[in-house]
Amino acid sequence: MMCRIAIATAWLVCFAAPLTKPATAQSHYDPGANDTEIRIGNVRGSTPHIIIDAEAAYFRMINDGGGINGRKITFISEESGPDAGEAIAHARHLVDDEDVLALFSTAGFDQSLAIRTYANENKIPQVFVLVPSTAFADPSHFPWTMGMLPTNEANLSAFARYVKAHRPNPKIAVLHEATARGSRYAAAFREGLGKAAATMIVKEATIKPDDGLDAVSIESLKESGADVLVNLTWGGLTRMVVQKTYDLGWRPLQFLPLGTIGSGLWRNAEERKNTAGLIISVGLGYRAFGPMASTFSNDPETVSPYRNNVSEYHDWMAKYNPKGDLNNGDYVTAFNFAEALVIVLKQCGDNLTRANVMAKAANLDAQLAMLQLAADGSTRLRTSPTDYQPMKKFWLIESTPTGWFNIKDFASE
Repeated sequence: MMCRIAIATAWLVCFAAPLTKPATAQSHYDPGANDTEIRIGNVRGSTPHIIIDAEAAYFRMINDGGGINGRKITFISEESGPDAGEAIAHARHLVDDEDVLALFSTAGFDQSLAIRTYANENKIPQVFVLVPSTAFADPSHFPWTMGMLPTNEANLSAFARYVKAHRPNPKIAVLHEATARGSRYAAAFREGLGKAAATMIVKEATIKPDDGLDAVSIESLKESGADVLVNLTWGGLTRMVVQKTYDLGWRPLQFLPLGTIGSGLWRNAEERKNTAGLIISVGLGYRAFGPMASTFSNDPETVSPYRNNVSEYHDWMAKYNPKGDLNNGDYVTAFNFAEALVIVLKQCGDNLTRANVMAKAANLDAQLAMLQLAADGSTRLRTSPTDYQPMKKFWLIESTPTGWFNIKDFASE
């Protein structure tokens, strides 16, 4: 199935940064760029459509404001499904037949991994992969592929440090997907615990992503006596696990990996109430979306001097995603990813070659509008030719009846 999103409109939003500049005779182009257009491809894999559709909405906003240096973005997204071979076929089609300049925000671990090989063999930028893994931050072996998010390996290490620091003699249950990803992340958590893992982990269970809760007994995890649950599941399965622990009257300190608090995981106040005080998760310091707005919008320490960006985000949601849910962090993810690509393309100026796109991505120093400001500047996107991990700083955040709140005394190292 192919979803083609061609974006070209003419309304100027008041908060769009001025990005227009006439093309010059000295312009340099690779396929996918010319004096009036920049073509960007996406293979969405298994990612929620919300993210890709919202990225398209961000590009519509940019185009409505005049485009990037006078050029409009044409964003073409194709859906590959779970098959890695199909993902490569879509990537080839985007490059060979749709003439895209770069691949952006590819999703699905296996799919993006397969595309990584193709992109690097053919010197096609694969920028800001939508998967939090070290596999996409390896410039020495794959210089044409760059991730964006802090890795889940780092997330799990942070979980382990938190448990050891704040829970004396914990009893830990670990539930993870029966996949290479699940095994890798569970191993990262055990490694973070160190030698203590042998005594702290009292129960471990696996589940296939498509099997649902019938394939694993949450009751058996509860009966192990665990007071900490490391819940390494994703998507709808995460919702079911969280709800099942609540229904059983089990109230462990529950950790969720990066990427699970979006997707409308708690879609209404009642669901947030059910999990209040029970969930600790790793967050990116996303500022002032949904229930977080009442806290971060009025907190000079975390917002200043980017206070106005919160209203810009809400204005974008109202104009370009009128049916969207402000409680859903997927929209913030899309906003951040699309903004990062626009920054790179803007910095390319009139030299819109694939090599220059990658060069600019590998020399970033920028603040995204919807990333919480840190006093030491550590939330800025920073990369170098030897560092392909743009986002590094994250916080542990806790669920409350009114939303998500940072545990300010515990951030990533």
